[in-house]
Amino acid sequence: MKKLSSIILTGLAPLTILTTASLATSCSKQSNEKLIHDQNVYFHTPAIADTITVIDLSAFDDEVRDDMNTTFQSLQGLIVQQKQKAELFVKSGVDERDRWLYDMQDKYHFNINVVNNVNQEEGKEDIWDVLRSYKSLFNSKYIQYTKANKDAEAGSPERENISINNATMVSACDHYLMVSDKLIEKYETKFTNIGIAKATDAWDPTTHSAFETFNHYKDQLNKTMLLNQDPVDFVLRDYAIAAKIPAVCVGLEKDHRDEIAATMKHNSPMFGWSHGFDGSVSKCGAEQDYLIWATTNKMNVLASDHCYNLSFYSYDRTYKVYKQHEHKNLVADPNKHYLAIVMSDGDNIQWMQNDFLTSTEYWGNPCRGKFPISWTISPSPIDLNNSILERMYATATDNDELIAGPSGYSYINPAWYYQDDLLDSYNAFAKRTGEYMHDCDLSVANVLDFQYPGYDPESPDPQPPTDPKCMTPFMQQDQIKGLVWSLDGLSLDGHGSVDWINDKPLLSFREGIWDNDYLHRDEVLKRLKTYPHNPKIIDGYTACVVNVWAQEGKMFKINDFVRQLPKDVELVTISQLLQLIKDNVPHVHAVPEKYPHPNKN
Repeated sequence: MKKLSSIILTGLAPLTILTTASLATSCSKQSNEKLIHDQNVYFHTPAIADTITVIDLSAFDDEVRDDMNTTFQSLQGLIVQQKQKAELFVKSGVDERDRWLYDMQDKYHFNINVVNNVNQEEGKEDIWDVLRSYKSLFNSKYIQYTKANKDAEAGSPERENISINNATMVSACDHYLMVSDKLIEKYETKFTNIGIAKATDAWDPTTHSAFETFNHYKDQLNKTMLLNQDPVDFVLRDYAIAAKIPAVCVGLEKDHRDEIAATMKHNSPMFGWSHGFDGSVSKCGAEQDYLIWATTNKMNVLASDHCYNLSFYSYDRTYKVYKQHEHKNLVADPNKHYLAIVMSDGDNIQWMQNDFLTSTEYWGNPCRGKFPISWTISPSPIDLNNSILERMYATATDNDELIAGPSGYSYINPAWYYQDDLLDSYNAFAKRTGEYMHDCDLSVANVLDFQYPGYDPESPDPQPPTDPKCMTPFMQQDQIKGLVWSLDGLSLDGHGSVDWINDKPLLSFREGIWDNDYLHRDEVLKRLKTYPHNPKIIDGYTACVVNVWAQEGKMFKINDFVRQLPKDVELVTISQLLQLIKDNVPHVHAVPEKYPHPNKN
């Protein structure tokens, strides 16, 4: 990586994993194959400027910094939308989030000009000069909104004020700057002095509901993506404005959310997260209900509520297929029990963009590479922030395997999609997943079902409580060689069973590592010692899912777990485990005799 001026890049700490030059030449990176996935699923910024203005808001008071960030995100989005070019980057204030700027500079050789609110004292350009220079893009007008108060009582109007989402749609369609009440209270004179005034004749985001605002602008808004964002979150406004994405909090629109969903193109990705879906926006609740609602309304979920600067990063795209290290097929040893460890939550692209690669709890752990492990990832960053995948593939070891996270290129509940009136959309989703997996060299996917049809937590039936045929659309894709199935909140309701679709294995997780006593790694180790050594039956194989948010799910703990494995337990990747099962186990439905019952213990 080129050494950058410490003056120009004040506050941006360089990443030390690999330089971008070494990324380009690292082994197991990219082939000469061309991409086959639809590259219009997500919005892409068409061009990038020779000089990028980096807005540094670190000197602002805490009480207004996020609001000022929102204002500049709205400007960032308007620049991309109207000039079809990335010219502005708004620092988040967290190095892990901002580091991708370096990778892009090394690839595209733009200059960086950092601007903050103290430069004027030095006779330099400050943030107000930046706003002044772009006034023509927003008609020298701002739209005023009231930000929700995250500290207010749950369910109160102050906590659930959705005017920031309304203002996002107004800004995208009518081309106004977004400015909060707090900023006007503190800086109204500043705005006046640079010739920026309130748009008095504009649609008022503070007096209309989200549905009214959506309905007013629906003919101008993009119907291929939706932003579901908590109104206290200021993130993703740049991307929503650049692409004219509807911005709502569907949890607060119970009477109208189905109507909003009905206007969207089938298999539209939903950015953001499930905040508020349980009716209380104060907690990140009801993931299950949110996924079922999205799936049955022919949409999918992209966990991205803290993805910064996507309108900037989405310019960065690859045109060649990624390649993993090869994980060779194994010959079964009758004296071994085979185990594969799968790290959860790969659908979460905001985690991938932020600290996943550098955190010592995950990819950045020095123990990584010492033993085989399978990481679930989303292939969608190939379109949204390609530097993430470049760095991941370049730093992967021979023992790291990448598989698609729940449930494919984006997050759905397959069991709920497998319905007659949804099947065409499901088939299209599965086909698109196969294409994304091809371009990222993924052959296995982790699929997840919450509260699947027929769910009964008290049932003693050890068989998967939903029809395995619901995975048929996935198994029809040539790229997909097998699936590993998470069932219910602990992912273990399938009891380690195997089913066969198109002669491909659908394996459910038998074990999991969580923080509760029954799924503590020590208890898993005890059970592994009792599992048989017989590659001819499904009992001889265990897929173990790790809850990455649990304390027991951190890489140091997993390393301890692996060091304590009995010598007759062989650790392999999940693709190797599936291949061993396919080569040795009869191709009929089977359930191990022994498996944990975490819901009952």
